[in-house]
Amino acid sequence: MSNHKKLPTNLPRKLVGAFQRRLRDWVNTRRDAEGVFTEIYQKNIWGGAPGTICSGGGSHDAVVTEAYLTMMRAQAEENSYSSSVFVDLGCGDMAIGRKLIPLCREFVGVDVVAFVINHHQQELGSECVRFVHADMTKDELPDGDVCLIRQVFQHLSNAQITAVLPKLQKFRHVYITEHIPSAKDWIPNHDKLHGANIRLVYGSGIDLTIAPFGIDPSEIKVVLDVACDADGQAGDAGIIRTVLYSPGNSIQA
Repeated sequence: MSNHKKLPTNLPRKLVGAFQRRLRDWVNTRRDAEGVFTEIYQKNIWGGAPGTICSGGGSHDAVVTEAYLTMMRAQAEENSYSSSVFVDLGCGDMAIGRKLIPLCREFVGVDVVAFVINHHQQELGSECVRFVHADMTKDELPDGDVCLIRQVFQHLSNAQITAVLPKLQKFRHVYITEHIPSAKDWIPNHDKLHGANIRLVYGSGIDLTIAPFGIDPSEIKVVLDVACDADGQAGDAGIIRTVLYSPGNSIQA
């Protein structure tokens, strides 16, 4: 008979989840963003069948994606984006990006994961669509008119986000989408390591007008809020919020 005790199998899900997050964070301290996000796509940590590229529910939930696409089509018509260059930072699986290509003159997808970029270049690359392998937190960004950052900052640390923000000055319009808590009194900008999890598990989310970021609120306008459906166990399912950031230009509410 073995003298080893078995680990309890009835540990609370929150406790198990917290332990798993701490373990991932410890591992991620030893890897750069490219290593972390390459593993996420290789192991389908955000979902999808093995061997496919999947950016998770935020790119495939019809309620969320259709609302976003409807908003972007309206913005494109209002602002005459048909002659513009779109730069999609953290383009991921391109489930949304490929549907935005018809709205612009040229589309540039950027991602830190090399095999993702190579796949898209082979499948979608053309004279007006190209893909760039780059780390937005370290590398120079492609030139363009409209920048899209869709549910990317939520996976980065505050320091990494801070490194990106000055680079956005080159764009006329920047659409930033983030997953935030539903509660009105949520605490903004809880810091975290880069990785698969987001600040929602800490009851937090990104607010670029609050320290340590401090973007002028007059340059930020909320253009879309989509409430997420709770799954009965996740607690606060949160809101997917898109803001329009116009660097150096005050936006009238």
